[in-house]
Amino acid sequence: MHIIKYKQKQYPLNLDAEGDMRLTDLYQIAVAGGAAKAKTSTPGTWLKLSDTKASLAVLKEEEGVGRRAYKDGTSMWVGHWQVALAYAQYLSPSLHAAVNKVYRA
Repeated sequence: MHIIKYKQKQYPLNLDAEGDMRLTDLYQIAVAGGAAKAKTSTPGTWLKLSDTKASLAVLKEEEGVGRRAYKDGTSMWVGHWQVALAYAQYLSPSLHAAVNKVYRA
């Protein structure tokens, strides 16, 4: 488990062995920090946006990222690290910067 510092608070952030991150955790952190727009920013909603679909298609084609975003056994959305960073950027530029620090650590 990693700790992310966002809006002067610390939040746990879980990455699996492949570096995939729970998009649901990012959403909850953004909501707690006051950044996420209610209901329009959930991972499921974001994944349905045409711009998101286009970005994921590029990741699949150019980067070979096959398992882009999926629901794990607990109904949490999980995403490849590049997907997680894109989602964090969508939620909040400052959240994106905080998540990026976790990956660079």
